[in-house]
Formats: sequence, C-alpha cells, structure tokens
Amino acid sequence: MTQPGRYRDHIMSDEIKHECGLAFIRLRKPFSYYQQQYGTVMYGLNKLYLLMEKQHNRGQDGAGIAAVKLNTEPGYPFMHRLRSGANQPIADLFAQIGKEYNEVEKYQPDIKNHPGLMKGHLNFLGEVLLGHLRYGTQGKNNAEFCHPFIKDIRSRPGI
Repeated sequence: MTQPGRYRDHIMSDEIKHECGLAFIRLRKPFSYYQQQYGTVMYGLNKLYLLMEKQHNRGQDGAGIAAVKLNTEPGYPFMHRLRSGANQPIADLFAQIGKEYNEVEKYQPDIKNHPGLMKGHLNFLGEVLLGHLRYGTQGKNNAEFCHPFIKDIRSRPGI
C-alpha cells in the first residue's frame, strides 16, 4: 500500500505544458438515426464544435477539421479538410461549414429531411470527424502549419 498522496504526487510529477488539442468523433449509427433522435444530421459536427470549444485555449494559433465519409461510392470524394489561422479559428471553421450548409439548403430547402442526400452534398458531414487546435511550438502561425495535413503521394515516382 502506498503512503497517502504518494501515488497522486507520482502521477502529477510531469510539468504542465502547453500543447495542441485534439477532438475525435466516430458516429456509429446512420445519419437518419441522428435526424430522428436529435432533430439534425449535424449532431456529430455540433459535438465536434463543443469538444473543440472546450479546449479553445489550446488553439490560439489556428485550428483544423477533417471529415471522413464511410461507404462512399467509388469515384466520389470521401475525405475533406479545412484549416484556419484566423483570430478565432474555431468560429471561422464552423462559420465556413455553416455557409456550405446554408447554400445547399437555399437551393434544396427539403434536403434536411433526407440525411443520405445531405451526406452527399455537405463536405464535412462524415462519420469520422477530427478537430485539431494548434498551439504552435515551431513553424509559422498560419493555416498552412495547422493540422490535419494530407500527404500527397501522387508526386511519388511510380504512382
């Protein structure tokens, strides 16, 4: 048996550092479930926003979001990324996503009643969502240095 406080002191011995923040969501049910249960197919994005906002102090230098759509038809994009180095990067990212949503709804007002169609029309309506909050330790403070990065393998010889 350890002495009182000894275990706790051991765990807390690491110096507190400022580092990047991450938020990850994996939706395990179809979008129609979230539409019926919560009244919106945007449930995952809403939760991602909350998770990122809770750690916004870690994203002082920028933020990024990635979405992966599962079971897409061959030839259709399945991964999307958005990054921001704005003064309020989380707000900027979700404003851009909201703008895309409003554009789709403007031309197809009934689309919000069809979760499958929405998945096909909204880039960030994916089953796997990643949010990154950049607390820069090296590099410049702009969107190019914000995760998520995408490695372009097309420039490799033989591909």
